[in-house]
Amino acid sequence: MTLINKEYERFAEHYGAAIVPARVRKPRDKSTCETAVGIAEQWIVVPAQEMQFHSLEEFNEWCLERVRWLNSRSFSAKEGSRDSVYEDEERGCMLPLPVQPYERCEWRSAKVGPDYHIVVDYGHYSVPHRLIGMQVDISFTATRLWS
Repeated sequence: MTLINKEYERFAEHYGAAIVPARVRKPRDKSTCETAVGIAEQWIVVPAQEMQFHSLEEFNEWCLERVRWLNSRSFSAKEGSRDSVYEDEERGCMLPLPVQPYERCEWRSAKVGPDYHIVVDYGHYSVPHRLIGMQVDISFTATRLWS
């Protein structure tokens, strides 16, 4: 059984993703991730350090061009490119993003008062009267609160 925190679980459910933790004893995936980061650093970050940009938009446009170039570049050890792998193998497995963006929530614990209210950030919220005197776990976002 995989144990993850509530917020991470909500995030995965929102986007329809599976949580696959790294292997415990002999992780073999770390070098793959580090190689991908190294490639991006070598072909995007390092060249950008030697350039001068006059706006964030100009920098973002340059980075986008470099990413497109990097993804279309042929692999050295096998056939194809990152773009071709994406089109042939990955694109068909992808789902559209949800209409509503993910909203991060905060988790707290509160005791229900005798007036069947809980206090969260100086706001009073009603809960079912059967919870009077009980400690409840609540989560809230900028627009919603639930227990």
